[in-house]
Amino acid sequence: LVDELSTIKTKVDQSQKTVTELTQDIKRLDAIKSNLSSTLDLLKKLQFLVSGIQRCERLAANRQYLETSDVLRRVLTEIVPFQSMRAIPQLSALCSTVANLQSALRDQILQDFRITFQGGSVRHRMASLNESCRVMEQLQNGQGKQMLLDWYLTEQMSDYVAMFRTTSDVGGLADVGKRYAWLKRFLKAFDEEQTNMFPTSWNMAQLIVQRFGSETSKHLSDVLKAHDAQMDVKAMLQALQQTIDFEGKLNTRFANSQGQRPRRVDPAATGAGEPVPVPVGPYTRLISAVFDPYLHHYVAEEEKNLQALVATCRAKPLVCEEGGVLTSATDVFYTIRQSLVHCAALSTREPLLLLSDVFRRAIDAYTDFLRSRLPRDGTRPPLSAAELTELGYLLMTTDYGVTVIQQLEDKMKTKLDAAMGAQISFQTERDTMMTANGSAFTALVSAVSAPLEAILQSMARYAWASQEVVGDQSAYVTQVGASLAQSMAVVAPLLHGTKYFRSFCDRFADDLLTRYLAAIYRCRPITPVNAGQLLLDMNMLRAFLTTMTTYGPDGKPAAAASDIRPPNAFVKLVQRHANTIEGTLKVVLRPFSPPEQLVDTYRLLFPDRPSAADFQRILELKGLRRSEQQHCLELFQ
Repeated sequence: LVDELSTIKTKVDQSQKTVTELTQDIKRLDAIKSNLSSTLDLLKKLQFLVSGIQRCERLAANRQYLETSDVLRRVLTEIVPFQSMRAIPQLSALCSTVANLQSALRDQILQDFRITFQGGSVRHRMASLNESCRVMEQLQNGQGKQMLLDWYLTEQMSDYVAMFRTTSDVGGLADVGKRYAWLKRFLKAFDEEQTNMFPTSWNMAQLIVQRFGSETSKHLSDVLKAHDAQMDVKAMLQALQQTIDFEGKLNTRFANSQGQRPRRVDPAATGAGEPVPVPVGPYTRLISAVFDPYLHHYVAEEEKNLQALVATCRAKPLVCEEGGVLTSATDVFYTIRQSLVHCAALSTREPLLLLSDVFRRAIDAYTDFLRSRLPRDGTRPPLSAAELTELGYLLMTTDYGVTVIQQLEDKMKTKLDAAMGAQISFQTERDTMMTANGSAFTALVSAVSAPLEAILQSMARYAWASQEVVGDQSAYVTQVGASLAQSMAVVAPLLHGTKYFRSFCDRFADDLLTRYLAAIYRCRPITPVNAGQLLLDMNMLRAFLTTMTTYGPDGKPAAAASDIRPPNAFVKLVQRHANTIEGTLKVVLRPFSPPEQLVDTYRLLFPDRPSAADFQRILELKGLRRSEQQHCLELFQ
């Protein structure tokens, strides 16, 4: 049994070996078959390739370029697998044959174009040349097409380059319009006679424009550089404007030719009086960019004009427009705005950025002029009505300036290229103008308050000790009322309806009542009768201040008592001062004995801020002796 099992195992092993050998033989046969099939396919492709090369050569020799294009496309596709087999001499020769075929076709087609243009038979050979372009597209990975384009564009631009070279009679800035007229005529002739010579996909007209732009930029750059030392700014700007208009026409033409609509500008977005920008497109700054490095001459002219305008403003008397704004301010900022619009139409890059510095200096100069018209503290007597009016003009003008400077900054940021917009800031100039505005407001309040100071100073010279009873309002109160009415007749028409009227009333009331309290302390000592008189006078001052808020644009207060409705904030401000003044006088009215009640009265009238120093000032105003004051202070503390 063991022998039989061993025999069976041996036979099984032999069978397995036989199967393995058969499998390997089958695999070798499959590989041979596959290689044979690939070889047959490769030979078939090689046969087609050789046949295609030969046919392509025959078609090319007969100038049958349409068929040549189709055959060449297949040849170039079929040669690709053999490129990796150049180690085989026969295949390397075949690849060289294809390369030579492409070179021969390129040279032949270029020669066809040269002969055609030299002989003037373009119209008769239009179809053949168009078909040859399709061949050139395939040659040497597009290098053939580029060579044809370079030759054609150089050939067509040769007359232009010779006619408008920098040293020619028509090569200067004054004749830049003739350059664009030349291109217009050329494109018209091209559309009529040569446009079908090239495939539509080549966009030949656009390529002509690009080459024209390159040549023109070189010419104009040389012209501008030659005249940089003594630039005719007017001629340069005229040439630049013609160039920009020309670029806009190109954008419109080629947008239409490609079925696009030219970009239209919303008139509301440009601002009143601004020229509508030329259409924006791929030809924007094609040539005009070459002017940018020389526009500093234009910017310098703009600065000269602006500084001259500011100097003129200084020399002329102040004239006001409706709204209290000086005409000089509207003139300056209108000129700045027009300068911005004009420059933005020429360039939205570095020149516009340079112009922003010019605007800053002009604004600084005008702000200095406005500040020079403000009165200096303590150096001038009370102002006349005309001088008071001038102060109002300065206040409204500086307010206008702050607003317009912000608008100018926003406008410049929208005009400048986005990458440069962040470099624009007029914050310093706006702050300076705001400071001048604050100074004008303070000066106006001080000018109205100044006449009252002398009146309040006279209180100290009044014989308070001889007063026995409380009478009518004091003479100084009548004088304050008359001075205030006279000033408000001038100020109200200037400020009524503006944000400054209410602020003026607040500041004046605060200033007057502060001065009044100081004047009361200068009258010490005062008796209870004097305190009663001053309380009566305080009520009259309160009435004057309340009436002040009702003055209208005609310079007159409200006639009816029912029309006197001062703002709540103003009422609270006056009441706060009145509480202090009236509280002070009521403490004076309180008898010294008993001193405890005097201290309690002070604490009652000044619950929020009882102060030993303030209490002592009131005691001095009351005329108490040192010992009496000390006793009261000890009780207070």
